[in-house]
Amino acid sequence: MSRIVILRSRSTAGLEPRVERAARALQQGGHDVRVFLWDRERAYPRIEEREGVRIWRLPLPAPYNRPSLLLPMLWWMIAAFFATRGAQVVHACDLDTLPAALAAKALGGRKVVYDIFDFYGDLITQPLAERTRGGLRGLETGLASFADLVLLPDSVRRGTLGPEFPRPVEIVMNVPRDEVLSERQAAEFTLFYGGNLGPDRGLLEASQVVSGMENVTFRVAGTGELEKPLRSLADGSSSLEFLGQIDHPTLLKETARAHAVLAWYDPSVPANRLASPNKLFEAMMLSRPVLVSDGTNTAEIASLKQAGIRVPYGDLEALREALVRLRDDPAHAASLGAAGRRAFDSTFNWPVNEKRLLEAYRAVLA
Repeated sequence: MSRIVILRSRSTAGLEPRVERAARALQQGGHDVRVFLWDRERAYPRIEEREGVRIWRLPLPAPYNRPSLLLPMLWWMIAAFFATRGAQVVHACDLDTLPAALAAKALGGRKVVYDIFDFYGDLITQPLAERTRGGLRGLETGLASFADLVLLPDSVRRGTLGPEFPRPVEIVMNVPRDEVLSERQAAEFTLFYGGNLGPDRGLLEASQVVSGMENVTFRVAGTGELEKPLRSLADGSSSLEFLGQIDHPTLLKETARAHAVLAWYDPSVPANRLASPNKLFEAMMLSRPVLVSDGTNTAEIASLKQAGIRVPYGDLEALREALVRLRDDPAHAASLGAAGRRAFDSTFNWPVNEKRLLEAYRAVLA
């Protein structure tokens, strides 16, 4: 049995689904799994255990994506390094955990598995020169080449590493474990979004569209930059309901209650063009159609599987038309949801990806 320490610099909803799935799969595969998270809001227990997986959190207040993050980030990296003591493998999630993992490899002989949720250079929503983004990609790719294994959430991002990348790469998709929910759909047509409340997710625009429609409710859950404006809008609106941060089981229930799921990402952000988000596959699992942005990998998947409607990002009239069609033609909405469920059963399911993860770990530990 090997001890594996998973590092993640956030503690969203207590434990993000992708981290929880990996931890549980590795624990059930016979490993001693510990998870070390950064609780920037100091909202969760410092020590917790979930189904045999021990979770530690660093309760250090800090923002996201702000210059004032620099000093807390330094403390996080130091704490993350010390959290790797006694581990045989450090499973580092995204770039802000990789330096601590590589230090543990250099100083303690640990194996490093680098799990890339998003390439950092592609994730930044502010306008950046392509030279700057390319430099950040090059830095991340260079550091990743010192890992023993790299995990990616889809094959689309494999090209970023380049054809000569010297380390093994495995695709472990961001798909959920199958769950059956008895939750009934809401009486009124409901659009749901749950996740990061960033300005690149079309949330304010969708709120504007829904505010002018009859018999449509937009329910939003999560945390992020738009939390305050969305909460303020909801206070004076009969069509927008803001739920704040909710745990993952509640998020699935909200998805099941909805008639459609919003995954309307701004394609000018490179990470959004490449993304294959968890919410897409959860909607498929629960037979709910998705509204997706043209020019994104999410739209390609939804279109290929006939599981949603493509809407040009920022086109409010096109979004309104898509919502009207789903609201007024329940049979069409149901057919899209059923197609998504078929795709989930045939392609986008966790057991296949769990097997890939465990086999890749066996190769690392051999």
